[in-house]
Amino acid sequence: MIRPMDKAVFSNNITSFIDRHTDALVIITCWTLWGLGWWMTGNAAVGLFMVPVLILFFVVAATLLICIAAPLLIVLFYIAAIIAALFLCLFKKI
Repeated sequence: MIRPMDKAVFSNNITSFIDRHTDALVIITCWTLWGLGWWMTGNAAVGLFMVPVLILFFVVAATLLICIAAPLLIVLFYIAAIIAALFLCLFKKI
């Protein structure tokens, strides 16, 4: 069984890892986005200018996913649950 203290220590370990390695994570992310921009455009210099564009693209995509897709999925699950309950009532004669 995990005690609350264990959860706090685990969460603190992840947070401290990110805090210690923020510079490396930013460098790796920018390097990866530069490579992606280079691959998309076929030019290293233009790929470098694609980094902020790709960052904005991923931020917008994540925002749309959180703000639109997640509530839509919740509504779809509620509709599916209501339909399942109706089928159970109709065919099982509850």
